[in-house]
Amino acid sequence: DYAYEFGKNFGMAFQLIDDLLDVTSTDDDLGKPATADLKLGLSTAPHIVGKDAAFELFHGP
Repeated sequence: DYAYEFGKNFGMAFQLIDDLLDVTSTDDDLGKPATADLKLGLSTAPHIVGKDAAFELFHGP
């Protein structure tokens, strides 16, 4: 189903961007504490594969 695939891919892209912003932005930029995911012990793409690799996942090689 196209709507399902769109929603799944959109959600994954949104989460990847959110995760990247969490490790590359300041508290003022985000309007919330930066590195909050790390402080909560959450595993995110930048923490699993590294910031550069996660950025490449989003933008492509």
